[in-house]
Amino acid sequence: MIQRAFGLPDPNPTRLAVDLAGPADAVGFTVFTKGLVEALEFRSGPMQAGWGLVPLPPAWGRLPNGLYYVAIRAHRGGALSPAAYAKVAVLR
Repeated sequence: MIQRAFGLPDPNPTRLAVDLAGPADAVGFTVFTKGLVEALEFRSGPMQAGWGLVPLPPAWGRLPNGLYYVAIRAHRGGALSPAAYAKVAVLR
């Protein structure tokens, strides 16, 4: 389960800090615009419990200025955790 998540630095993050309650086989990220249109989707490999840093993919740099919501789900043994959400701002 994802306990907390946020972008670093804020605004204009280059990575996401994710706090996991337990280990995960993978962590999935879906980025939505403020109009809830899916803008980007990516995954990160295995992560241990506690805080971890996930670099944002190159496609993140092509998103226009604005406010984005990131839905984050941990995958473990074929099960998905409930989504946690981070709000991030892009201001270039």
